[in-house]
Amino acid sequence: MRALRLSPLLSLFVLACAPDYKVEGEVQDTGVPSGADSGGDSATDDSEAFLDEVWAGATLRVLAPASGDFLPLGEPADFEAVVYDAAGNPTDFTDITWGSDIDGAWLPTGKVFEDATLNVGTHALTATAKLPSGDTLAYTIGGVLVQHEDAGTYVGTLQIDATIEYDGQAFTVTCIGALTMVVDQTGEVVEGDSTCLLSLSGFDLELEYALNLENDEGTLTGEAAAVVWGYELPSEFTGEVGEGLIGGGFETEIIGTPLVGTVEVERITRTVSSGE
Repeated sequence: MRALRLSPLLSLFVLACAPDYKVEGEVQDTGVPSGADSGGDSATDDSEAFLDEVWAGATLRVLAPASGDFLPLGEPADFEAVVYDAAGNPTDFTDITWGSDIDGAWLPTGKVFEDATLNVGTHALTATAKLPSGDTLAYTIGGVLVQHEDAGTYVGTLQIDATIEYDGQAFTVTCIGALTMVVDQTGEVVEGDSTCLLSLSGFDLELEYALNLENDEGTLTGEAAAVVWGYELPSEFTGEVGEGLIGGGFETEIIGTPLVGTVEVERITRTVSSGE
């Protein structure tokens, strides 16, 4: 007796019971449900062929973030990847895994989600979709920068005002030097240096300043140390950082002369450079 074979109509009925992925309201079957009577090799071949046809030409694309985006450290960011069918219609396929080239512990899953756990650094992020047909799609975006919102390189000026008394009158002598400051990628450490020439009581003093500060939620505190004639004269610095600006100052004295330092710098790049 010849083996019973499923008719094409019955095969389609079996496939209609399978899980589906939608494409703008249209149901697409993805295979024979587990435990269904396959009716022999013919039905299996038909279902595999159907899966190949359904997902043939499918593509994957990461919509968010975009290459080169900046993601503030520790703040939620949107992530989205979409599988499109051959006609360019978005599907609701959600079996998508994510990864980073520099953060091996970052392994979220899903089509759309929020996340705030990426480590500091410049990432290449890859989304991968394993289709029901067995094919695997991958899409990579590069240059995604994750660091503290305040991090970067700042430039501006350090102004030193010295008050001198002469013949019963007070005079102010000023020197201004270029100042470069760097906020590290975690936003915690702030460093800077500057030099200016101050004419004081008949002497020309070259002041070399080094700023070593800490950032606590936008408030800067630390030391502004001047080096004069090989001697270090430390003073206490207070200031603020936010919205790409740093401002603050300090007070000290040299040879009994009060000095007031004022800092004003602006971020020119999010790139953290030591200046070396």
